[in-house]
Amino acid sequence: MTQKAGQKMLSLSGLQYMWSNPTYFHPFIRRFYFFLQEKDYNIFICNNDDYPLMNGGSGINMKEKIEVKKQQLIKLTSDFCDKCVDSEYSNLCEKLISKMSRKRNVPFMTGGIEIWAAAVIYSLGQINFLFDKSFKPYVSANDICNYFGTNQSTVSQKAKYIRDMFKMNCWDAEFSTNKMKGDNPFSKLVMLKSGLVVDIDTLASMMNKTINNREKKDLNGDSTEEPANKKSNQKNNKQKYLNDY
Repeated sequence: MTQKAGQKMLSLSGLQYMWSNPTYFHPFIRRFYFFLQEKDYNIFICNNDDYPLMNGGSGINMKEKIEVKKQQLIKLTSDFCDKCVDSEYSNLCEKLISKMSRKRNVPFMTGGIEIWAAAVIYSLGQINFLFDKSFKPYVSANDICNYFGTNQSTVSQKAKYIRDMFKMNCWDAEFSTNKMKGDNPFSKLVMLKSGLVVDIDTLASMMNKTINNREKKDLNGDSTEEPANKKSNQKNNKQKYLNDY
């Protein structure tokens, strides 16, 4: 861009974005823009890619930064899981990291990468009883922190932040191991229309008993229906009894 004699030059990176984005649209922006024009500044809009410092000191955009950090995090957790745990934990770590990377404010973009790697494994271990010696695989919290050279208190806080972010609890449907899903005591509980919670095996027994009793009443009662129609009605009644639950 050429500069006229006696004219001041000013680069306003992002002014165009603020002008068009309703979040940043404010009367102050308009007044500031026209004030600069009155002061004979030759205003031009530049791209953030042309000025790397506007992007935190590098020429790559934020999505690329997140992807790079994400892959680093996956590599760290996978190496630990392959050495100390198993492939299932490795897959769960990758799944959790990918979900974190899709947040509006990606948490692992700030702080040490080793701390976040330890926190990811720590949070999954807490909901899957990884720290319980009676379970297999078993790894202690100290083992995780010593491997990554991190402070356990810091890692524990980050792990709680992750668990709260995704509402992770024991027998979590998304982040539990297959063994934990199989041992889930709540998987066999169902709620009836009345609001009563019963075991599914108990419910099956109750349903069969009810159906058999009603079918006996129908068979003992006087009926002039044809056998074919009677069989069809019994089938419909059976479905009706099931729907009562």
